[in-house]
Amino acid sequence: MSWCEANGVDYVFGLARNARLRALIEPQMVTATLLEAETGKPARVFTEFLYKTTTGSWSRHRRVVAKAEHLQDKENPRYVVTSLSAQEWPAQKLYEELYCERGEMENRIKEQFSLFADRVSTEHLRSNQLGRYLSAMAYVLLHGLRRLGLKGTEWARAQAGTIRLRLLKNRRAGPHHSTEGMGFARQRLPLAQDVRSSLGEPPLLTRQGRRNKIPY
Repeated sequence: MSWCEANGVDYVFGLARNARLRALIEPQMVTATLLEAETGKPARVFTEFLYKTTTGSWSRHRRVVAKAEHLQDKENPRYVVTSLSAQEWPAQKLYEELYCERGEMENRIKEQFSLFADRVSTEHLRSNQLGRYLSAMAYVLLHGLRRLGLKGTEWARAQAGTIRLRLLKNRRAGPHHSTEGMGFARQRLPLAQDVRSSLGEPPLLTRQGRRNKIPY
């Protein structure tokens, strides 16, 4: 963090929970607990404060955003330290719209594991790299199906692996198997030109392009 501050680089880092941080958000945690008991739903309250470690590992006080959350029968506090200003990024917005997007990106990476991206099928770099390309292509196609063909259905936010398994199940059941459960029934799927206009036209592969070696 000191290096980032000295070089004009903003940061948002998660902080490990500890008793001192928990004590600082006691009022917000009480509020979250009462809200959860009243509504029966998970409740979260955000706050922020200046914080410096007692071990001397931090050279200065820094802005910490805290989420005091109560989930049914347990607490779920979280802490984030950042150099971003409260004017530009209020506490709740910083945590939910900026910090949590990191986890969302990780989820997209994990989705490719269900499309065989974690397999190393051979002992050769190039053949394994080809497998990664095919996995990435499969993910783009499934993501397009989810974003366009399944728009407006409960499957629009389903995991790519779940959609793949459902499609395989429908295929094995035969061409007359109902796909109503995936939202296809009575729903106009995008035409090919609609998909192309949304995803963009792929670049043409010329003879010269086929001769070019792929860098590794």
